[in-house]
Amino acid sequence: MMLLIGLFSVLNVYAQKNPHAGYVITNQGDTIHGMIDFFSDERCARECKFCVSGDTKYVTYSPTEIQGYRLESGGVYYVSRTFPVDGIEKTLFAEFLLQGGVSLYRHIEGSREYFYLVDEEGNVEELCHLPAVSFGEEESQKAYKKAYLSAVRIFKKSPYTINLFGQTRMERDKLTQLVRAYDEEYCAESGNCVQYSYEAKKTIGVKPHFVVEAGYDFGEVRVGGYTFKGNMPQFSAGCEFEFPRLSKNFYAHALLFYSPWEVKAKNHSKDIKVKFKYGGLMLGGGYKLTKWGFVQPFVNAGIRFAHYSNLKGAHVGSYLTSDQSDSGYNVDLYGGTGLRVPIKKIQLMVTMNYSGSIMKERDKTTVSGLTLKASVVY
Repeated sequence: MMLLIGLFSVLNVYAQKNPHAGYVITNQGDTIHGMIDFFSDERCARECKFCVSGDTKYVTYSPTEIQGYRLESGGVYYVSRTFPVDGIEKTLFAEFLLQGGVSLYRHIEGSREYFYLVDEEGNVEELCHLPAVSFGEEESQKAYKKAYLSAVRIFKKSPYTINLFGQTRMERDKLTQLVRAYDEEYCAESGNCVQYSYEAKKTIGVKPHFVVEAGYDFGEVRVGGYTFKGNMPQFSAGCEFEFPRLSKNFYAHALLFYSPWEVKAKNHSKDIKVKFKYGGLMLGGGYKLTKWGFVQPFVNAGIRFAHYSNLKGAHVGSYLTSDQSDSGYNVDLYGGTGLRVPIKKIQLMVTMNYSGSIMKERDKTTVSGLTLKASVVY
């Protein structure tokens, strides 16, 4: 548990900056290049943390202090606008998706996703998406019906677009395509549309990777009050998740693991042999430390929910005889360290973890000890 607390303390200290090259546009129309501290959609809507090129100090701008800001190379673009949010007018940095006869903006607040359609006369129509999983089916449908009426008003020149809106999921890319098609057909006199597309990799909130691992457990097995020592192979596979807009160094993982155990010992001159299958789910996270050349060390910690099955043994007190079998569950905490080496699009990892069971009952079968393993992260 202390390993988990320590890991997230490190994260809290170091995950304060997520710098990306970009620029701000002042209220006088000047463009200043530097680094933008790029985090969640909600924080990006409230403020812009900016550091001028050649400086190290970040300055925080509110939506009233600058016209907007953008990441370099066609990155996400935020502009200062005043829009209704849940019935209240707010000045915020809205994500600018499309400029044309009808322009499109996006804003996130909590679980609510807002889209704003602004026509040539400055009329604003709000489309609010409430996910049914968060607000319930009834509230989600009410919000959709209200959005549909807004679409009817803004796309009044095109019954086809209104009908198409009714068949379109309220998502950024799909709405951008729909509004762009409308602009190109019905708003040609407003000039060419400008779509502020961006590279998804630069703005993605969660970046998943596939992981496969193989290694060896050097551990201690407790069965019915008896302790055995041994080592067995362990195999695992699953996903690792990076959070680029939270921290470049923090990651989480979810892995399924399996290890076939067979251990022997002596009990009053009798051979004791126990074998069983051990597997389950590992949930945890890690933090990448400062690189040593091309090698990057890391620390990790987590919890392991395990199940043992087909447990068989002989002469283990009165707990098991050679013709009996048993199964059950176990919960472990684990933590450790390792090294990561990037090779083109994959990463190789070497990890050393120590795990210990938190199950204290005497009749439980528990596994604890050291695990050494090699991993490939795609």
